[in-house]
Amino acid sequence: MIDVVFLRALVPLVVVGFLLIVPGRVAAQSVPGHRITVGANIGAHTGSASRTDVAEFSALREIGSVRGTQTIGPYTVFDGSGSTLVWKRLGVGLAVSHAGGKTTASVEAEVPHPFFFDFHRTATASATDLERRELIYHVSAQLAIPLGSSTRLTVLGGPSRFDASQDLVSGIETSEQGFPFDSVDIAASQVERLSVKSWGYHVGVDLAYHGLKNISMLSGSALFDHLGVGVLIRYSRSRPSIELRGVEQTLLELGSLHAVGGLRVGF
Repeated sequence: MIDVVFLRALVPLVVVGFLLIVPGRVAAQSVPGHRITVGANIGAHTGSASRTDVAEFSALREIGSVRGTQTIGPYTVFDGSGSTLVWKRLGVGLAVSHAGGKTTASVEAEVPHPFFFDFHRTATASATDLERRELIYHVSAQLAIPLGSSTRLTVLGGPSRFDASQDLVSGIETSEQGFPFDSVDIAASQVERLSVKSWGYHVGVDLAYHGLKNISMLSGSALFDHLGVGVLIRYSRSRPSIELRGVEQTLLELGSLHAVGGLRVGF
C-alpha cells in the first residue's frame, strides 16, 4: 500500500515540476543568493503511529506473553545542512536531522497460573519514559528555482542513512495477590533498547529568503549580506525489520514528514 504521508509530500514536488515546464518570468531569472548555503533549523517530526510489540517469557514452567503498545511521535526536530551549486541550478547537499522523545506504553500480559496449566491470568500496567531517537543523514541532489530577486525554492531528494534506537517492553516482573491466585499484578516492566541502522530515502522542498539586507534597519550591517531565513519540508522513510528476544516484530517505521525553519548563511 502506498504511504499516504508520502503522497502528501509529493504534492509540492508536482507543483514545482509544473513550474519547470511552463515558460515565463520565473524560469528566466537567475538563481539568487550564494553558491554555498549552510542552514540550521528547528521544527517538528509531524508523524505519529501506534505500534504493538509482543514478547514471551518463562514463568512457573510455562510460557507467558507480554504486549506493549505505544504511540510514537510527534517529536521535536533539529536539522543542520550544507549545500552547493555545482552547475547552473543543479546542486548537491548534505543534511543531518535529529528527532526523538519519550512516550508511555500500555502493557498487557498473560501470566501462567501457579497451580493450573493453560490457565493464564491477564494483568495490565503502564511503562513510562520509553525513548525513541533518530539520527538521519541525508545526501541530496538539488534543483534551485528562482522565485524573485531574493527568494529561492530548492527541490531535493536522495538516499538517507538512519541510525535509530527504540525502547520496547520485553518482559515483566509479577506480584501475586495470594490464594487462590486467580489474579496477579505487574510489579515492573522490563524494557529493552534496540539499535537499528538502515538505508532509506527522502524528498523535500526548501524555501529560502536572502533579502534581509534589503530591509532598511538591517542594511547597515555586512552580516545581512550573508544571512537569510528559510522553511524546509522533508519526507523521509525507512522500514527495517527488528526482533525482540528472538521474535520478529512489526517493521519499525523510521522517518516522517519534517517541517522545520531557521537560518540560512550564504557564501
